[in-house]
Amino acid sequence: MTTAFTDSTLIPGPIDLGILQRLRTIALSFHVTTAGNVVFPMCICTLFNPPTSPTQLENIEIQLNWIDCLQGSEERMFVSEPGWGVFDEILSQENLHPKLTSVFFKLKIGYGSSSRQLSPTDRLPIEIVVGRDKIVTLASKLFQKTIAARLWRPKIDIEIYKSKF
Repeated sequence: MTTAFTDSTLIPGPIDLGILQRLRTIALSFHVTTAGNVVFPMCICTLFNPPTSPTQLENIEIQLNWIDCLQGSEERMFVSEPGWGVFDEILSQENLHPKLTSVFFKLKIGYGSSSRQLSPTDRLPIEIVVGRDKIVTLASKLFQKTIAARLWRPKIDIEIYKSKF
């Protein structure tokens, strides 16, 4: 059984995933605006609040699409954002999700320009392309508790694109 939420408003609050004994994979997708000061959707952590009994989850897939990033905001997206640490703490607790063997994050990071609109034919400025290395380095520092506690590590795929915002 796979469940996909594509809008955070569809997640009403804490859900006891422990009672969903046939749920093996959950896939979530979020469009996030940094202008709205939402960097990490905390509803992800709310969804994975401690269940009353261990879940049967084997796979978690989460796509975060930041649609309006500005150059220089990368530290804020990863280092300064407490949501990553909260989610890391949740994933590291094997007793809550004992069958979990795969967590996949697709991070889509859209860079636009506050001074002008990028057209689909515009190339990303070289400083943003070079900034991808910085993003990869910052993302590699996530989930340290999970890596220490589990035999597997979350996978993170990063895509940089030209945003219209």
